[in-house]
Amino acid sequence: MKRVFTAAAGILALSLTAAFIPVPVCALDVSAKSAVLMEAVSGDIIFEKNAHERLPMASTTKIMTAITALELADPSALIRVSEKACGIEGSSIYLKAGEELTLEQLL
Repeated sequence: MKRVFTAAAGILALSLTAAFIPVPVCALDVSAKSAVLMEAVSGDIIFEKNAHERLPMASTTKIMTAITALELADPSALIRVSEKACGIEGSSIYLKAGEELTLEQLL
């Protein structure tokens, strides 16, 4: 019984140790033009790729727009799509002028 316990404890110790083996940074393959991975508590930068390159805002702008819209309006509010909102370059949901959708559908 003592041997079984010792063997089980050894296997457990090895498996726990293997779970915390650090992955080399060069193993990360990021398709984005720029990226930063930061440890939340310490603020240490774990990985970066072109971190200081100036690039236009993308998803952050979309997220902030959604948060602002939800703070200022009811998700069930009906919104009529304007001519100005149609045919915008970039991400598109193929809006048609005069179409009515809820804020939730638009988000």
